Amino acid sequence: MVGRIHIVVASFALVVAATSAPAQAPLYNPGLCSTEAFGQIVVRLESGLAFAFPAEDLNDPGYRPTSDREPVILEPEGCPRHPLIRSWVGVTVHPDRAQGVGLFGHEGPTRVQDITLRAFARCAANPANPVRRLSTALEECRVRRPDGSPEEDWKSFMRAVPGSHPEFAGRPFAVFCFGALHRGGGRVCNAGYQIEPGLSVSYRFHDEVVPREKISAFDLEIRALIAARRAPEYDLEAAE
Repeated sequence: MVGRIHIVVASFALVVAATSAPAQAPLYNPGLCSTEAFGQIVVRLESGLAFAFPAEDLNDPGYRPTSDREPVILEPEGCPRHPLIRSWVGVTVHPDRAQGVGLFGHEGPTRVQDITLRAFARCAANPANPVRRLSTALEECRVRRPDGSPEEDWKSFMRAVPGSHPEFAGRPFAVFCFGALHRGGGRVCNAGYQIEPGLSVSYRFHDEVVPREKISAFDLEIRALIAARRAPEYDLEAAE
């Protein structure tokens, strides 16, 4: 069980690392665009889906995919006529509660989601580990620690109750929380999943900021904020 948990931790690191150590954002001045940008930067994921964010909300430009489809455009990247094309980007969404929000044009975060769901099942199969319903939408299994620490400090796996929360391709919403670094110090939690074809998301939060019974509602807020930034008029299909 310990070895499998280490795999979960390592897998989260691969996805979350993308937004944990921000690279320098590209220099961008919406005033240099040939068309009105309204202070926004246009980002198009490698899947072809586009988003428009306030320029200051792009905190990590991610990686540029290799492509020979993009024409040479003498206009700053990020302008409406020259979207910033990336495999993934780090953006500011719900800054007071969520950190490391990443939007991906591939299914990378679902690998961690699958591992978390399997880990939940293994955790729940051990009678030593408590399983509790946190809300009408979410249940949690905590991994018992032998050091006598309070249950609130244990690492845990959460999954959505079937039919209670949006899911894609039959994968329930899942969350993994690391154990507290010190007694009563709260825990850092991570979530990642696919929203639709060509769009996945990952983010982290602290369970002292987002109470466990509010996590499913918080995720719905994240989804709504991302949806509000969609700019389908700049999708690859719309541009061709």
